Amino acid sequence: NSSMTFKSYSYFFFLLLKNKPAVAQFHGSDFRDNALWTKTNPWWPESYGPELLARFEIVGKETQENFAAANFCFALGYGMYPFVKEENLGRTVILERAIVLRKTSTKNRASQSGKNPIRIVHAPSNPSVKGTVYINRAIESIKKDYDIDYVLLTDCNHETVLDELESADIVVDQLICGDYGLFAVEAMNAGVAVVAN
Repeated sequence: NSSMTFKSYSYFFFLLLKNKPAVAQFHGSDFRDNALWTKTNPWWPESYGPELLARFEIVGKETQENFAAANFCFALGYGMYPFVKEENLGRTVILERAIVLRKTSTKNRASQSGKNPIRIVHAPSNPSVKGTVYINRAIESIKKDYDIDYVLLTDCNHETVLDELESADIVVDQLICGDYGLFAVEAMNAGVAVVAN
């Protein structure tokens, strides 16, 4: 429910599942301890900005506290692992992201080799964490020397993103934190080159 704050949202699950065996899989800003990443990634605070960074710092702290109190096991990919607070490492397991393979089956891309322009697709669910501002700057720079068709997808549904994937040569995913998102997994499964952190 979009009217619920994240605090009430996570507390709802805390009450629902307290003392029951449960696994919570995380792959986003609802979980990250941003303070841990800020120490190792100089672009992280700049990309997010102080207000958004402060908000996500509170959200990540509350999420880890609430779900740990509910005795959850945290299942997350390698890219999320650096965001786990030390006291929660004992309840954390690596479980990489999954996709529905039939939606992104491997394509025969040989027919596209040598075509112009090069089609680059970027579909940020969260432009700050994906580094969209830096990607846009880079695209403008390389457009001076290369024939580039840059497709920036924002606020669109998953089917639209998959449709654009059909004709993509390169997918640029997230550059600021983590490793790669679900769209990158779908692109790799479709035989598309991926640029990611």
